[in-house]
Amino acid sequence: MSKNNEPKRLQKTLNKLEDEKKIVCIPKRSKENRKWLSWYALPKHKHLISFEEKIIVETIRKLKDKLFRYPTVKEIACEFGIPLKNASDLAYKYAPITGWHPLQKRN
Repeated sequence: MSKNNEPKRLQKTLNKLEDEKKIVCIPKRSKENRKWLSWYALPKHKHLISFEEKIIVETIRKLKDKLFRYPTVKEIACEFGIPLKNASDLAYKYAPITGWHPLQKRN
C-alpha cells in the first residue's frame, strides 16, 4: 500500500465512524497558525475537548452577574488562581463567546 493512500483511507474510516455515531468530530482552531483542526472523541468524552472553553465562559459570566460588569483580567486571574498573562490570554480567546472586553478607564 502506498503512503499517498493512507491519509485518504484514514479520513474515509473517520467519516464512516462519524456517520455511525461512534465518534464525534469537534473543529478547533490552532493557536499557532489559526488553521482549523479536527479533533475526534467518543461521544461520551466530547465534553473533555471543550472543557476549558466551558469553564472559562461560565466563570466570566458568573463574575459578570456577581459584579454587574465584565470582570477585569486581575479578577479572572484571582478566580482561577492563574497568572495575569494566562488570564488575559483566556479572556481574549473567549471574548467572542462571552462578550468580555477590558474595562475602559474613566477620566
